[in-house]
Amino acid sequence: DLHSFPTRRSSDLEITIEYNYPTFHLIMHCYLCELLSEFTLLEHDDYAWLNKTNLMDVNWLEADIEVVTYLLEQL
Repeated sequence: DLHSFPTRRSSDLEITIEYNYPTFHLIMHCYLCELLSEFTLLEHDDYAWLNKTNLMDVNWLEADIEVVTYLLEQL
């Protein structure tokens, strides 16, 4: 949720991912955002700042892999 922490979103949609999981269909709209200040995790227990060299070291969910691949192509 972009409103969970202070960000500035680019006006352009970067990528939309559609993925069929066994129990639901996901549509995920992805934007590039700039973090404007500190934030509090609401949905997760931990986070990590990643760069191009370690972006694929995470055990991503299937739909997330499409986003990560897209980001790697853009970097």
